Amino acid sequence: KVIVLEDDLMFSTNFLAFMNDALNFYADKKKVLSISGYSFDLKYPAKYASDVAFSLRFASWGWATWKDRWVEVDWEVKDINSFRWNLFKQLTFTLGGSDLCRMLYRQVHGKIDSWAIRFAFHQYKNGLVDVFPVKSKVANIGFNPQATHTKSISTRFTNELDTTGKSSFVFLKNVKINWVIVAQFYR
Repeated sequence: KVIVLEDDLMFSTNFLAFMNDALNFYADKKKVLSISGYSFDLKYPAKYASDVAFSLRFASWGWATWKDRWVEVDWEVKDINSFRWNLFKQLTFTLGGSDLCRMLYRQVHGKIDSWAIRFAFHQYKNGLVDVFPVKSKVANIGFNPQATHTKSISTRFTNELDTTGKSSFVFLKNVKINWVIVAQFYR
């Protein structure tokens, strides 16, 4: 297991408890590729009882995975040609975000160097999901001119950080996408 942190992040006091508990809870659920600490501020259905949801795209701002999932990733994106000419596959991939195809092509053509887009492509190709918290455990404060990848000031990813200090969590046993939540995540 690994928990990965990047700079320019702020964490809730229960970030590590959440990540470790989620890694343990979903260790045998091979459909789960990763655990994200970051989450958008979304609206959940009335009486939503879990502390997590599933998405079609992981967030690389404070995240975790298992070695058995990591070693399966095709880092060379060997099947890019069959993907490039299949509009249905491209549209399905973009359910995880409208920026994914563009980033993948930029990666393949050497315009960017991103392990994350290749990880996301692996997630899509294998029908895997990400676990993310209902209340974000991570806030990214790195959108500014001094940042490595993001030079402009942006509030697009501003979210409310979990301040509950909660140390036990309710996880979903059935790994199933809630399309109402994913639709918000996509937007």
